[in-house]
Amino acid sequence: MTQNGLGLALGNQAARTEGPRGAELLAQAVAAFRSALEVYTREQLPQYWAGTQDNLGAALWRAPKSRGSRSE
Repeated sequence: MTQNGLGLALGNQAARTEGPRGAELLAQAVAAFRSALEVYTREQLPQYWAGTQDNLGAALWRAPKSRGSRSE
């Protein structure tokens, strides 16, 4: 739960921070969520896995467009 909580905190801080620093915080949040998913497997902890997947998706959605294409 620690990495998921860290990802949430970093994502919230990124939302309050503009420019490159905000993008870096968001990248750290994504890394924390991905780290949590190494523990929260779909087979063993499906509820935590689903919640963390949702958090990861939200962080990736907020990521700068330059990191990938996204239809709006």
